[in-house]
Amino acid sequence: MTTGSNRSLPEKAPKTRVILVANQPITLLGLETLLHGELCEIQVIAKTDNIIDAKRLVDQTAPDILLLDIALSGGGDVDFISLIVSNRRTRLLLLCDHREAQLLAPDVLKIASGLVHKEDPAHYFIDAIQDILGGKLWFDRRANKRLRTPFPAPIAAQAAPPNRRHSST
Repeated sequence: MTTGSNRSLPEKAPKTRVILVANQPITLLGLETLLHGELCEIQVIAKTDNIIDAKRLVDQTAPDILLLDIALSGGGDVDFISLIVSNRRTRLLLLCDHREAQLLAPDVLKIASGLVHKEDPAHYFIDAIQDILGGKLWFDRRANKRLRTPFPAPIAAQAAPPNRRHSST
């Protein structure tokens, strides 16, 4: 007679690893509390209030999601943001208010996997993370429209009118 069980326990799914980057301590605490309280399969592996540490942490840990407050990203500078998330594993979820969202360059939106507004209901953060991990993008209608609308070429790149000479005959 054996006292042990031959049944194996189901393997636990690995936790989603998230880094939080925001300049307000209350924002960091609130996001961390929300993520821990709503979904136990999300693990906040680091949080920081500056971009230099964010870049270092992403390079060292390759998290699944980087939740980045756009206010810290140099105003949405595409080159700066692409440097932070230079690995192919980490997905970028931007956090911004409606005013900041209007100022985002379309190229920044193309780098990101999603955008959540600070004014959105709390469950949007959870839904966004779940959808992004499932391979979907998470943008509101205005951001979607900006992603699909071609932006005018810079003035210098626009074709100049042909040079016409008038002959005086």
